[in-house]
Amino acid sequence: MPTFAELVARLGTLVILPALAGVGLTLITLILLDERRMVIGAFAVQSVLVGLLHTRVLAAQLAGIKMLVGLLAALVLYTTAHQCAALDFAAGAQPGAGGWRDSAVLRRLPFRVFAAILAMVLGAQLYARMTPALPGIEGPVLQAAALLVCLGLLSVGLTSEPLKTGCGLLSILQGFGIFYAAVEPALAVIWMMAAVDVAGAVAVS
Repeated sequence: MPTFAELVARLGTLVILPALAGVGLTLITLILLDERRMVIGAFAVQSVLVGLLHTRVLAAQLAGIKMLVGLLAALVLYTTAHQCAALDFAAGAQPGAGGWRDSAVLRRLPFRVFAAILAMVLGAQLYARMTPALPGIEGPVLQAAALLVCLGLLSVGLTSEPLKTGCGLLSILQGFGIFYAAVEPALAVIWMMAAVDVAGAVAVS
């Protein structure tokens, strides 16, 4: 029976390109949708994928810790979202607001898609500039980090919803964490950044 760290290491070796594609899809979900539980669910999936990408720059045990910390942050945000949903229901709010069928979301969709495309172009430019500076990071991992930073910034800029803002900020921290892990993979730094992630989730909750 493989340990958790061994399982993370094996998955990180096998699914690096699917993980990059999955991170892109979860970030697009954060940008396009406003429904709290869908956004936090996308962030939870993103945290698992980012943990797998960390196996290319950190030891498997540390990558597993990063994954669990991201899931813990998602759990904190989900607990708050569940409480908010109960309050919204008591106030008579319409269920499903902020999802794909919400007319307000559909009206904003073209602008958000255009903004996401521009952010991805910016991410490609950031990737091109960072590649010579960080030759030890594989291309897909560096691309994912650039997407996390650029699309995370866009997600923060497009919303005033605290929980969605929190997911965007945590996405930025995840991208920065990949960059920094390649430069300084010290255990103390990893734990400090993990504490920042959890503190950020608690703060926006």
